[in-house]
Amino acid sequence: MMKNLQKIAIAAILTVSTSAMSFAAHLGDQLTFSARMNGAQEVPAVTTTGQGVATMVLNGTRDTLCVSIYTAGVPETIMGLHLHSGVAGTNGGVVVDLTPYIIDGNVKAVLTGSALTSSLISDMITGGIYVNAHTASNMDGEIRGQVKLETDFPYRATLDGSQEVPMVSTMATGLGVFNLSLDKKKLMYWVSADGLSGPIMGAHLHMAAAGANGAVVVDLTPTIMGNAIVGVADVSGVAGFANDLEAGDIYINVHTAANMDGEIRGQLTYDNQVAFDGVLSGDQEVPAVSTMATGVVKVSLSSDFSTINYSAQVEGLSGAIMGAHFHNEAAGANGPVVVDLTGDVNGNIISGTITGAAVTQDLIREFLEGNIYLNVHTAANMGGEIRAQISRVAREGYSVNLSGDQEVPSVSTMANGGGIITISRERNNAHVMIVVKELSGTIDAAHIHNAVAGMNGGVEFNLSSWFSMTENYDGAFGYLTSDSPMPMNAAAETKFRNNEMYVNIHTAANPDGEVRGQVLRGSECSQEFLGLSDNELEENNLTAYPNPTTDKITLSFEKFNGEMNVQVVDIYGKTVQTKSIKSNNTTIDMSGLPSGVYMIKAESQITRVIKK
Repeated sequence: MMKNLQKIAIAAILTVSTSAMSFAAHLGDQLTFSARMNGAQEVPAVTTTGQGVATMVLNGTRDTLCVSIYTAGVPETIMGLHLHSGVAGTNGGVVVDLTPYIIDGNVKAVLTGSALTSSLISDMITGGIYVNAHTASNMDGEIRGQVKLETDFPYRATLDGSQEVPMVSTMATGLGVFNLSLDKKKLMYWVSADGLSGPIMGAHLHMAAAGANGAVVVDLTPTIMGNAIVGVADVSGVAGFANDLEAGDIYINVHTAANMDGEIRGQLTYDNQVAFDGVLSGDQEVPAVSTMATGVVKVSLSSDFSTINYSAQVEGLSGAIMGAHFHNEAAGANGPVVVDLTGDVNGNIISGTITGAAVTQDLIREFLEGNIYLNVHTAANMGGEIRAQISRVAREGYSVNLSGDQEVPSVSTMANGGGIITISRERNNAHVMIVVKELSGTIDAAHIHNAVAGMNGGVEFNLSSWFSMTENYDGAFGYLTSDSPMPMNAAAETKFRNNEMYVNIHTAANPDGEVRGQVLRGSECSQEFLGLSDNELEENNLTAYPNPTTDKITLSFEKFNGEMNVQVVDIYGKTVQTKSIKSNNTTIDMSGLPSGVYMIKAESQITRVIKK
């Protein structure tokens, strides 16, 4: 009976987590941030019709931040726009002036070099930056939005008897990974326990602070499978759950026959860094290993990218852990060891820190892209008994720029707008924020359609009810979920990833669409003037060094095909320099160009260069 439960547990773990293979290609190395702007967030609050959406995409090497801001309904000209230092509900000083980039109330800018500091990035991750738009009537700010990492909410719990009230003397331990969806409706959880006095008889989420006992708010008992607790809870109907969770007042309690009030307990705590997790099983080994063992692992990358903390709890192994490592490879294949964790093994717990020179740029990017896995070795399975692909909780970002010229056929209109769509790692939830202004009239309908740029396609998602439809400016903010009549799922995510979705805004004057925007993966910076993502740029055989540069760069081709013209293109798509080159390793002088991000185009080969 126990073996059957454990087999079911393993299958459930892989099903609930959607399996690492299913979303590996979905996650890139960029981090996407957003801010919904309105007057209510000003301190003190401002009554205004203005609204906005800010999108900020940090590239994988963390040397470029692409900023796109769209505003609508602001009753007068925006005189200034800045990034400020300060948490929600407080005011702080300006850290980046975006005013020079304002065009018709919108902003498109690239921060790099001295403007993109490590402290700015760290503060963005931890919620300490806000974007503020100022007008003559509201010089301190008319609309404001807190900058947030687009991520589901990662909570973690370490379970033991010392947290029980009263304390329980037990050798048992446990580790729980809990991810609350960004819309705060679904809680996905994976819990692994080891060393209990007997089978788990019950498990619950309770509401109380550490050191106190509280009532059950979510019953996890139906999802107990051996020493694992795995499932997804709908918490949308649990009054105050998200607020209690944020306040640190939710704990998990695991009950056994010997300790009916709870043998081990753990308070759920928020990870406000860059969070990752994974579920260990033999099925993920290559080749697969038949084992009853399971486990869970959590990883946290510090907001300054200097430290990686990790902890894993396993149970049911065929014997003692003989070795544990982080390997570098995608799901379904084997790769080399990049970090040896063997010295951090303590029984069935693996816990430690990677810091200093070991935290390389490459290691960080491989973690972000889901190409690191934890492998646990035993004497019976020296190649690995259980394995977990480590995946980030942060969402994959897509940008939208709305204009009439993207309509098919094109429409002549002053209307414009844009925003952001981010998709959860499980591909079952999409966060949508769009604003539009200067329409010929009120919105009649709004949809996400399925077609590539230059083609028209059918409706995939209906956004009409999200808009107020009362003015020639408007905004839509909401979530596409797996529970919707038109569900957000893996098939829809694949269409987004293949650039096969577009947002279309319809008016009475333009019933087929007045403004349209292709939903494109990543930032607008690479897409706007070259139509390429960061991943596509990396596939070229052209490199430039030194990069960043203060004056000159040297172009190096893997294969030089003879004389060609080279163009230096700025972020606005303007060619600022042209040179004919006749040999490999030719030097280009950029000393006369202002600081910023440039693309170097040599026929079909393209690379990005930062000029300090």
